[in-house]
Amino acid sequence: MNLIKELIKKHHGYYPEKERTEFSIPGGNFIYEPGKGIIDVNGSKISIRSNTIEAASPTRESFQIKVLFKNNLNTYLEISPKSKFQRMIDAIMMQKGREIQQEFIVKGDTNLIVNLISNRTLARLLHKEKVHLKIDRENPTVMTLSPENPIKNVDRFEKYLNILKIIENKAIQLQLTTAF
Repeated sequence: MNLIKELIKKHHGYYPEKERTEFSIPGGNFIYEPGKGIIDVNGSKISIRSNTIEAASPTRESFQIKVLFKNNLNTYLEISPKSKFQRMIDAIMMQKGREIQQEFIVKGDTNLIVNLISNRTLARLLHKEKVHLKIDRENPTVMTLSPENPIKNVDRFEKYLNILKIIENKAIQLQLTTAF
């Protein structure tokens, strides 16, 4: 059973069955196995999508986990891993930040960033992870997490879900406090 199907089954979600496609080109034999599903976790609608291509070389997998918000959050957030060069520049300039800021570039709504970088649980979950998180300025009803490395097991997926839930809760809290 593929990982997405296993995750969807565990969370009692919807999994439309897609056909596995095998094809040959001069570079070798390839297997393309798309996967997509929707689950509900504690009231949050979460879409999971994977496009896996298997070949003689290591598997290439683009994986996305999206949280679909009921309301427009009116916020913007981008979190992406720092490159080795950016870390070197930080070390030369002796810039110290919170744990999250030492490993990630964090852009977006200042109030949301302040709340997130002070969250120790989020810092612990993100430590040594290579993920990209985004709440788009044009579409603030969706938060996307895209890991750089393939998700190999359910535990890693659960970790990513926890990261998304923390950010979602902070964003909703911020929206409620600024509304009054």
